[in-house]
Amino acid sequence: MLKIAACQFTAIENVSKNLETATKLIQMASKKGADLVVLPEIFCSVPYHFDELRKSAEVYKTGPIQQHFSSLAKELNIWIAAGSLPLKADQAGLTNSALVFDNYGKEVCRYDKVHLFSFDGSCEADVYTQGKSAGVFELTKKEETFRIGLAICFDIRFPGMFSEMDHPDLILIPAAFTKITGQAHWETLLRARAIENQCYLCASDQAAPLWGHSMIIDPWGKILEKLGDSENDFIVSAIDKNLVNEVRTRIPMF
Repeated sequence: MLKIAACQFTAIENVSKNLETATKLIQMASKKGADLVVLPEIFCSVPYHFDELRKSAEVYKTGPIQQHFSSLAKELNIWIAAGSLPLKADQAGLTNSALVFDNYGKEVCRYDKVHLFSFDGSCEADVYTQGKSAGVFELTKKEETFRIGLAICFDIRFPGMFSEMDHPDLILIPAAFTKITGQAHWETLLRARAIENQCYLCASDQAAPLWGHSMIIDPWGKILEKLGDSENDFIVSAIDKNLVNEVRTRIPMF
């Protein structure tokens, strides 16, 4: 089995403080036996404060944020899905990018957000360059390999994207879901993606004033662990490939 953790907290306009909060949660999750920890979308800054995001953006493969999580993953012998952070793109643009570091500190997956959020006048396309495809990586523990898909927040509204992941055992969703849309759609969308892909799903959302309610869901659509809206906290659950196989055998969708 694989143990995963979803971390939830409210990012502020202080990168150092956000890194400190994220680090403490990861350390606590590691002590609980987590093999893989997921951070929220734009964990290093306030998600829709675009001027601040430009200031904190790093060049890919360099910069203190990326180095910090690479070193922390190696130190704790844990995989870290660094939710997402702004990376500098061509022509002075940015990408909203999730990076995964293995337990040796090596970056093994980069995913640039494909579906950019637009709601009530807030438009990520004004700042970010759109990604092109879903993120997928593999994690092997004790000769058992888990196929893991990676998407970000607004992507969850586009079920066709998840078919690109080729039947993952687990999908990770770092997010910064708004309270209005979260209250109406968050749980429904997450459970639907888990059910139709017949896999586990781990969603790590920023806490209030955003929606929070980070959760881990099994392939049958059952919520295994869930936070409220305001906690700066984490949840942990085990991923059992036998259950994935059982569900896919009972309802052979693929």
